[in-house]
Amino acid sequence: MPTANFVPEKWLASSLLGLSLAACSGTTLQATQRQIETAQWARVEVARVEGTILTFDVYNLSKLNMVILRDKIVLETAQGRRGREPGGLQSYYNVPPGAMHDVKVKFDLSDCQPGQPVKVLFDSAVVVDGTPVPLAPIPFVCR
Repeated sequence: MPTANFVPEKWLASSLLGLSLAACSGTTLQATQRQIETAQWARVEVARVEGTILTFDVYNLSKLNMVILRDKIVLETAQGRRGREPGGLQSYYNVPPGAMHDVKVKFDLSDCQPGQPVKVLFDSAVVVDGTPVPLAPIPFVCR
């Protein structure tokens, strides 16, 4: 009977979908410090966190042109460093003197345990006049 096979397949598909959604348990990050700055060069502020997508406002405090290299923004966890997930329209942004640009990055947080401290590193991602701007890590905690 054809319907006898259809119902278990439907149940199996629903179960697998439920398991895959449970695997994406909604892990996110919470900033424990919302802003870092290297005086006269750059300031990075945590604008918002939506699931695994982090949005930062990056300010050019210098009198020179700035380039933000999205692929150089990394997440540092107890398991090591990882780059951002692919996505977005551009891999870099030009920011004129005195201006700001928002930057979105998405990270794989599948192994992030609640309460685990992590850091987002911009130390080689913000470049002014060809030189990386030394920026402190931005601390977060997994939720």
